[in-house]
Amino acid sequence: MSDEKIESRELLTRPSDGMTVVRRGVEDLAAKAEADRLFEAGLGHWEQREYRDGVRCFARCLRHNPNHAASQFYIGLAYYQGAGMPGKDYEQAAVSWRKAALQGNPEAQNNLARAYEQGHGLPKDDEKAAYWFSRAAEHGDPTAQFNLAVMYELGRGVIADLTTAAAWYERAAEQGFAVAQSNLGGLFRLGRGVPQDYVRAAFWYRKASDQDHPVAEFNLAVMYELGQGVTASLTHAAYWYHRAAEHGEESARQCFVKVLKKLEASERQPAESFETSA
Repeated sequence: MSDEKIESRELLTRPSDGMTVVRRGVEDLAAKAEADRLFEAGLGHWEQREYRDGVRCFARCLRHNPNHAASQFYIGLAYYQGAGMPGKDYEQAAVSWRKAALQGNPEAQNNLARAYEQGHGLPKDDEKAAYWFSRAAEHGDPTAQFNLAVMYELGRGVIADLTTAAAWYERAAEQGFAVAQSNLGGLFRLGRGVPQDYVRAAFWYRKASDQDHPVAEFNLAVMYELGQGVTASLTHAAYWYHRAAEHGEESARQCFVKVLKKLEASERQPAESFETSA
């Protein structure tokens, strides 16, 4: 048999490169589909607080797809909280979050930043914390936007900049993040990083108060008592002081009592004036 015939025979029995690529592609898609299924199962267990079963599903997911960022995030959370694990392990939590963060997972980026900020599993480093907060904030994560705003307000890991802090508070506030709404209200009320604007301050305090944020409720009560950005009203002030006290703002209790006394005095005033004139 000639060399030419032998070569032709080998070509007929060898799978083509194109078929190999297709087969690998199909296998990869199947693995990713199974990984997604396992992640969804794990998420269901996690939400039901069945943490051990959740962790097992996330771990199996990563065996099918080692780059599944959402599973890496939850494995990190499990290590951090000790949920479904023998105990807490901040170092392993940071390792898992870093893997997910490098793939652009904003929740992992925020948590990795917090690990650097608090020195949990990593050397404490405000500059690296600010870096990862900014990465997550740019991806639209409201918690990271709030945390980055705090860094700029306090000058931690970045040069202090109240204008930039206000901008990040506002982005988080617009997504309904109550603490950011309250802090933004404070900046507008005092004119820190933004022009002083009582109306906008009251607006953001009200947004946060509607979510039962006690500090915002207290400050909104003060604004009603003083007539700042809203029509002065002791009745509204008493209502919000009472709400703030119910939600744990201790200083609101005394203010509530004082406003009640003012209301009682104002209700007696017409009768006293009539008796005097008579």
